[in-house]
Amino acid sequence: MIKNAAKILRNKNPALIVTTMVICGSPKSVILKAAETFGTDLIIVGSHCHGAIEVFLLGSVY
Repeated sequence: MIKNAAKILRNKNPALIVTTMVICGSPKSVILKAAETFGTDLIIVGSHCHGAIEVFLLGSVY
């Protein structure tokens, strides 16, 4: 699913550099570190579509 979205973005604008990755850890820490490491202009964060109970139990990064 992610690879398809990246492919669509690349096809629509070949000048874009689109990179996909999965990083585990504390959301705040890994997002900031990735932004600094890669010098990114935009980071898109996806989530699993958990229901209310799962979000309550597992937490969320919304």
